[in-house]
Amino acid sequence: PVRPGEQASPGGDGSAPPAVVTRMGNLLTLPRAVRRRHLPFYVLVRGLVSTEIKRLSRIPGLGGLWNVVLRLHCRAARQVYVAYREIAEAAARYRTAGQDPPIVFPNAVDPELFPERDHVEARRRLNLPWDRDSFVVGFVGSLQERHLVHVLLDAAAAVSAETPRLRLLVVGDGPERNALQAQAEHAGIADRVLFTGFVPHERIGEYMAACDLLYGLVDPLEPQNPIKCYEYLAAARPIISSKKEELAFVEHQDLGFIVADASAALVAEAIRAAAERTPAELLEMGRRGRRYVLTHHTWDQLVSRILADYERLREDNSR
Repeated sequence: PVRPGEQASPGGDGSAPPAVVTRMGNLLTLPRAVRRRHLPFYVLVRGLVSTEIKRLSRIPGLGGLWNVVLRLHCRAARQVYVAYREIAEAAARYRTAGQDPPIVFPNAVDPELFPERDHVEARRRLNLPWDRDSFVVGFVGSLQERHLVHVLLDAAAAVSAETPRLRLLVVGDGPERNALQAQAEHAGIADRVLFTGFVPHERIGEYMAACDLLYGLVDPLEPQNPIKCYEYLAAARPIISSKKEELAFVEHQDLGFIVADASAALVAEAIRAAAERTPAELLEMGRRGRRYVLTHHTWDQLVSRILADYERLREDNSR
């Protein structure tokens, strides 16, 4: 099998690969091809795309088309790995009685992309225009409505008077940027918010390191399991996120602040609670998060599970 994200390619003699591992795409031909060749087929599904399509698209039936693609992949796959429960429930509807149910493998990280860094040094390297003792809450990602950055701005405005050290670092670009900047101006916190614009993915670890706390809420209208939360934790920073089955470990291990719903009032409470922790406490919280993610949530672990299943299949076939 190939690693997730790689494409299976024929051997030097033109023969087919021994197995195919792929993220689910829009190719209708691939499931048919692997079934025709009787290849073990492993499918990775990270998002419930049909939900977003139904909410945003004006083209009737587009969400249904995605479900057709999902069904074809689920029926052809020896095993389906998904990032969160809602995808597992959708995929399970398309598995036959003789197939194993989908496996939830929550999102993971490549730890080499997010080494632990000193936040003072990171701020110096980035030349951030804030005092050394600023309390920096960060967001990294595309500026789309579903990432709820507007909720973070509302929360920051609510606690700005009582938390004068608070600063927001918003890393990324997208269709909501102008509206978010206008919101910060209207709320009177524009001088506390830095919008960086687009940052290459290989550099976002530096920006994460400059923060004391990182934000990754889940839009209740669009189920997800934000990969950014695992990246935040790998960078040794505590997080604010939503109450999700896949993120229950954050509360259990005291790795951040979980809110019951996507309200500015609850996010404001989380910011207050974090600001009351000492720098040493936040640092230790972040380090626990990094240890936990490196133990339980790396992509190598998914590769190992797929390889183990493939080896079991080879052994069964050789008997």
